[in-house]
Amino acid sequence: MAAISAAAPYVARDRDLHNRALLRAWLYVVLLVLFALVLVGGATRLTDSGLSITQWKPIHGVIPPLNDAEWQEEFQLYQQIPQYAELNKGMSIEAFKSIFWWEWAHRILARSVGLVFALPLLFFWATRRIERGLGPKLVGILLLGGLQGAIGWWMVASG
Repeated sequence: MAAISAAAPYVARDRDLHNRALLRAWLYVVLLVLFALVLVGGATRLTDSGLSITQWKPIHGVIPPLNDAEWQEEFQLYQQIPQYAELNKGMSIEAFKSIFWWEWAHRILARSVGLVFALPLLFFWATRRIERGLGPKLVGILLLGGLQGAIGWWMVASG
């Protein structure tokens, strides 16, 4: 029995090291997706593609237009916002598709960051793999990410 008691601190230490390694790997994946988001966001900005998707549909918005009629509908919605009149008046539907894809990829990556952060956070929290003191900080980061999403929604809603 004494041998088991003596080994307990080492087992706990190994478990803590393993949990830290899992959290570190998860956060590196989050950073990788964030880096991709920043790159695509920069391209979206440089190509004036922002706001080419005029509606905010968190679930349905994942699916891009799949046929000519849907592309026409999206393009007509875009033609109604000030950005079209000020920057892209007379734009062809093919040019619209180009800017649409940048904005769509940016939104997909933003959603991915949220999922890649939130789902593992829930798992690690539920299985008690997050060290004391780190949990509230991670939840704070998640809330800041949600705030960024709300700002994105506001930008789309304001046109």
